[in-house]
Amino acid sequence: MTRLQKIWLFSLVLMFTVAMLATFGDLLLVHLNYLPFMDTLTFQKKVVVPDHDQNPNGIDLVNGARQEVTRHTLWDASYYQGGYPPEGRGDDTDVIWRAFRAAGYNLKDMVDADIQADPAAYSAFVKQPDPNIDFRKVGVLDIFFQRHALELTTDVKPGDVSNLVKWQPGDIVVFGLPADPDHIAIISDRRRKDGVPLVIHNAGPWATEGDYLLRGHSKILRFRWRSATRVTSTAFSGILNGHCPSAYRRCWPCGSAYREGAGILRRCNRPRLACLAACRVFAWANGRCARA
Repeated sequence: MTRLQKIWLFSLVLMFTVAMLATFGDLLLVHLNYLPFMDTLTFQKKVVVPDHDQNPNGIDLVNGARQEVTRHTLWDASYYQGGYPPEGRGDDTDVIWRAFRAAGYNLKDMVDADIQADPAAYSAFVKQPDPNIDFRKVGVLDIFFQRHALELTTDVKPGDVSNLVKWQPGDIVVFGLPADPDHIAIISDRRRKDGVPLVIHNAGPWATEGDYLLRGHSKILRFRWRSATRVTSTAFSGILNGHCPSAYRRCWPCGSAYREGAGILRRCNRPRLACLAACRVFAWANGRCARA
């Protein structure tokens, strides 16, 4: 090989390397939990997005999800008896229920109870209920949040403060087509320099917090968990047969409206919001339903 041929070969390899880095470099950095390259440049102007606490559970969910990043939870979508994978292992759905656990909610119990209450709603993803795995299916969580959380706009405009302020920490995003959702994540309280929020998720090989929101996904769905009531597994233990345990039968909150109950599980008239999260210790006081 002549010297000129070697120079040409070296030039081709160099151009190919530069092209690959330009195309996939940021994605690799994000996958390894580093900021995108452009965010490391000091001359890029930072967009300041005001803090608006529109999500009352947001920071609790973010802190819980971030623990997965801190402990470098390895990707593991295996089936586990009892449902829960061991700490330090899990997939994208495990980031979600662990974030809910840190915020004081038992997502597994809520999902299992909802499937039992209305199996037809989950029929696309649950042929036979299996509490060991149902709550770890993206499709199941997508349906659950459609039924019990606020569904929000998915429009993202980098640099547009009026748009970006609507994206709050703790919001839940589901990626993929409605008939085949394939990934789920939580919006971080950290942002790129242009104001677009980072996400906390586990897409392998371990949990990361990075720039994943605008990565050419076929579709994004966004939800916000608004329940102010922390739910315990005890509160849900009696819901599977349509009744609350006797200690919880006095009355239930239904969103912002309260209804008197006689032990039978009732639903709200408000769309996509059921009384499943309502079986708590409440009592009548001065003609209204109040915390006991």
